[in-house]
Amino acid sequence: MHLSFKELKGVTRLFSDYLYSFANLAEFFNGDYRELSSFQNILEQIKAKDYPRKLLVQILADQNQKFGASPRTLANIEALKDESCYVVFTGQQIGLLGGPLYTLYKSLTAIKLSEKLSGQLGIKVVPIFWMATDDHDFAEINHIFFVDRQNSLVKLEYQPEKDWQGWPSAQIILDQNICRTFEILSSSCRQAGYTKPVLEKLSQFYSAGQPYYLAFARWMNHILGQYGLIFLNPADPQFKALLRPIFSAELEKNGSLQLLIEKTSQNLETLKYHRQVHKKVGLTNLFYHSPRRLHITKQNGRFGWEGASPEFGGSELVKLIESSPQNYSANVLLRPLLESFAFPNLAHVAGPSEIAYFAQIRSLHTELGVEMPVIYPRQSFTLLEPETKQILTEYQISPPEIMQDVEQVYTRIIEKKIPAGAEKLLNQTQAELKRKVEELSEKILMIQPTLKPNLEFTQAKIDFEFNKFKEKFFQSYKKQFKQIKEELYLVQDLLHPQNTFQERIFSPIHFLSRYGFEFTDFLYQKIDLENFDHQVLELSER
Repeated sequence: MHLSFKELKGVTRLFSDYLYSFANLAEFFNGDYRELSSFQNILEQIKAKDYPRKLLVQILADQNQKFGASPRTLANIEALKDESCYVVFTGQQIGLLGGPLYTLYKSLTAIKLSEKLSGQLGIKVVPIFWMATDDHDFAEINHIFFVDRQNSLVKLEYQPEKDWQGWPSAQIILDQNICRTFEILSSSCRQAGYTKPVLEKLSQFYSAGQPYYLAFARWMNHILGQYGLIFLNPADPQFKALLRPIFSAELEKNGSLQLLIEKTSQNLETLKYHRQVHKKVGLTNLFYHSPRRLHITKQNGRFGWEGASPEFGGSELVKLIESSPQNYSANVLLRPLLESFAFPNLAHVAGPSEIAYFAQIRSLHTELGVEMPVIYPRQSFTLLEPETKQILTEYQISPPEIMQDVEQVYTRIIEKKIPAGAEKLLNQTQAELKRKVEELSEKILMIQPTLKPNLEFTQAKIDFEFNKFKEKFFQSYKKQFKQIKEELYLVQDLLHPQNTFQERIFSPIHFLSRYGFEFTDFLYQKIDLENFDHQVLELSER
């Protein structure tokens, strides 16, 4: 089942237009992702540029061997030595136990896009996953959601002894509390045929003493390695050294870069689109790690960060970056330029929020001499399990109806179950009452015209009170159908949890436990690069 994002709630106008009216946003991007010519143009623009391919291959090979890479992944890394090899990027925060479903969807979209471009362009294109190991919001990556044995949606948090909030996630080390996390998950989650082997494999990777990012990379390699996906830890000091020119340029051109971002953001707002990233005055696009990740600010021509004494001039800070680039990282607006600066990058597979912030930074690419890639929308799915489908069939409702307004669906079902003629009788009685009041009003006004405002108020009051009575009448019936309500809200939890897309909440573990590691192959086969709607995928009985 294909659902247009235009018809789904919670979708921004910018994302909807990007999918269905790209011409409205074309000025903010470097090519239409639907057109092969867009990729051909990028290819022509970057093929003459020099990239540190030998060093990139060394860095990626060293990293991915530690990540447990498959032979296909290692072969893709080796292919990067050839000047006719290019890349497709995607990336995400390193969420607990692999993060939410959309991380998997992004990865598979990038894999399929690289395969498609390889065939269409007659070149080698390999997929790379940028792990956001510089990100410092631990609260966003320390939890998963799963369905427990009572069919309730449960949030499970990993709560380490150390407070890692504010630290780059590359620095996080798992402690013994990860064992407690697995104990809760194992004892509480809904049991299925593959629950035990899935949790056993996860616990091998997510064990005390392991770096958080390493556990993530090993797990993702386990479920995706056969497709040749390459993983990159950008916090690697060797890789950071390659990024020094961009970090330095951010300081040297700070004022002009901020003006470019602001001008583009205002242009978006003029066209009634939102700006995804709101930058505070005085904040640069860089962070300093000390070891917590701190914004680098600029005031009166001097740069600094919380606790920095003394503050630095631009040239002084550039020298520090030159000597210790591993201590710096880019914010969400500058970060995309890093991948296209270091790699021959044709495309970036992005979700709705990323597409929105890419819309703000085309001018940054131009100013810094970095070619902006084609921004390709990731695939988007809602997974429909057999039991959920059975409930939908029983009540003759569709997934979009539940995703839009479950209470409205519930009301409609209950109204159908109210005794025949009850609603008609109430409406007829209300109409008759209204008619008699109007007749009485006409006679009274003939005697005393000054009472017209009082009569109008009384008429409105009677109508209002009768509507309240009807509402209470229907509510009394609703209370008799508790099971229906519970089933509908269960379906909402499974299809549209917390009033958002399933892919943003659910962990793949929920489905891997039932369908095994073949679940990844099922999703790979369902990736349709010609379709940009949201898709509801029916899963078979297991």
